[in-house]
Amino acid sequence: MSQPSHQPRTNEIALIASRGDYPTFYEVTSLATAYGALGKEVHILLAWGALNRVVKGTLDDFEVDTTEGYDKEVLAELNEQAESGKLPGQARLLKDLREMGLVKVYACSGSTAHLGLDRTKVQEAVDDIVGITAFISDMEQAERLIFL
Repeated sequence: MSQPSHQPRTNEIALIASRGDYPTFYEVTSLATAYGALGKEVHILLAWGALNRVVKGTLDDFEVDTTEGYDKEVLAELNEQAESGKLPGQARLLKDLREMGLVKVYACSGSTAHLGLDRTKVQEAVDDIVGITAFISDMEQAERLIFL
């Protein structure tokens, strides 16, 4: 991460992703792709469910909680699209964005500890492990800070 400063950094976008369900993480990768295409430097902090799914490699396991407004017909259609490849694989998209240098991905140190995740596996899945306070402090001058 860059050093904190009091100058606005209009080329940076910060996303905090805590939910690991497919539709929410789809929004994370969609925003990262769009901002990256606009030439923005995107920083994603993964916490809780999002971090757990990325580290365990289950990001593309299609799970949606029906209490969040998805009826059974919509769920069936989304599941069919995911299985047929019509919905893009989020793990591959995140990997590609990182390899292209469009996105930096960080793991929340608190979530890593509370979830009991193996730090070695976490370090393999992200660019760095940081505390949320450090992330927010570093990103407070970013153009946008978006929580998903």
